[in-house]
Amino acid sequence: GFGFCPKCNLVLQTPSLSKKKVLNYYKNTSIYFENLIKPSTNLKNTTKRHLNLIRKNVKLKPKNVLEVGISTNYNFKQYLNYGVEKFQGLEPSKFIAKKFKKSKFKIFNSTIEDHKFKSNYDLIILSHVIEHLTDPLKCLSKCSKSQKNGDHLLIEVPLLEKPHLFPPCY
Repeated sequence: GFGFCPKCNLVLQTPSLSKKKVLNYYKNTSIYFENLIKPSTNLKNTTKRHLNLIRKNVKLKPKNVLEVGISTNYNFKQYLNYGVEKFQGLEPSKFIAKKFKKSKFKIFNSTIEDHKFKSNYDLIILSHVIEHLTDPLKCLSKCSKSQKNGDHLLIEVPLLEKPHLFPPCY
């Protein structure tokens, strides 16, 4: 089931899994993965929407971008075509990170909570990531510390306004 924090209205799964179980799942079990050869229409539309938001709302084109939670190299290619100079990914799944090992894109096999930022990012993308974290505020604080004043976060979360469209057991 789900519960709500009475102070901030944060929606939480109840009972919540332990942080150890959640991290173990994403590191060792999770193998969500888009098709590397032909990305889905949904992925193409999402990437296009993100780039349009950036074009519209970010004054200076980001040069150094980090995407947290990756499942395809499609985004990398689209951002490089847009003019981003350095596009990196952060991925907790060992399986997915290994798939990218031989690519030209830098992938850090880590969670956002454990990642040691070694550079600043003009833009950090957290698309459908926050709702999977055991401590979303820690994540946002880490992102903020890795950015300079005026840098951006792109955060996207599920739209939960139509429960009749939820998958079973959601």
